Amino acid sequence: MSVATELEFASKFQSLIKFVSSSKTFESDYAKNLTELDKVEKFAFPKIANPPLFKRSSGAESKTITVTFKSLRQPKFSIAIQTTSNVLVHKIKAAFVEELNKQSVDGVVYSIEQIKLMLKTKTVHDGDTLSKYLADESASELTLNVLISKATTATPLPELMQEVEADLGPDITTIVPKFTGLSEKAWADIYEILKREIADADNRDSYFESLKKASL
Repeated sequence: MSVATELEFASKFQSLIKFVSSSKTFESDYAKNLTELDKVEKFAFPKIANPPLFKRSSGAESKTITVTFKSLRQPKFSIAIQTTSNVLVHKIKAAFVEELNKQSVDGVVYSIEQIKLMLKTKTVHDGDTLSKYLADESASELTLNVLISKATTATPLPELMQEVEADLGPDITTIVPKFTGLSEKAWADIYEILKREIADADNRDSYFESLKKASL
């Protein structure tokens, strides 16, 4: 960085501090030895109440176009939707899925994640605007091919266990520990509980023996 550039930067930065600081102002030729500074003065940039919003633009003016969605596989359909050329692909895809579900005759409900759009052999990306895929600036129609993937569903537990056992092979089996009854300590704890709940010793002992027989 040249000396002139450094001076220009320092001048602009000084002007900025002067603009945002209400407690102190500095002359254009202000200078002070850094060793004499006790602290750096606090300042903050003013909050912008209504910051300008910038929208993505392809450079061309927006216009009304007709997008036709055609299926490459079953179910066969041809759905036309009128929109504008500056609309994102993701938005028109959502509108297409909504219309597709309205026309569904077999009760199948599709999600936007299942839909993949193609322009001939080229993938159409969600973050692009439709104008990117128009043949030229004068075009008012766009035809997109639709690929619908199968919906992902959770595998039922019995089927999942069969798949795991098949992967393990015939030489590996699942070992399930066999229940051999309660330990002596467990029975002692149970009897202590019965002593607190049943005052009569005969009834308590009879109930306790019934529990031990039922567990066999």
